Amino acid sequence: MPTAHGKGVLQGLVYNHHDKYDQLTAQEWKDLIQEFEEVKATKAKAFQLSTKARVNDVTHTLGAVENEVLFLLSPTEQGR
Repeated sequence: MPTAHGKGVLQGLVYNHHDKYDQLTAQEWKDLIQEFEEVKATKAKAFQLSTKARVNDVTHTLGAVENEVLFLLSPTEQGR
């Protein structure tokens, strides 16, 4: 199976998991948004001077989002 890169990673996550996301209760959705907001608030916002640094930032962010989505969709989390 080919590995997606860049924007394709996020698009793949959305495509593969949108059914589970759509089944979240209102409270689960609010909790997820709150958790993302907390993570976002802890991130330092800095202007990256080089294109390579920007790409590294995006790659790291997509990896973090992917890990969080996979964690939330794991069988152990469904019992919360």
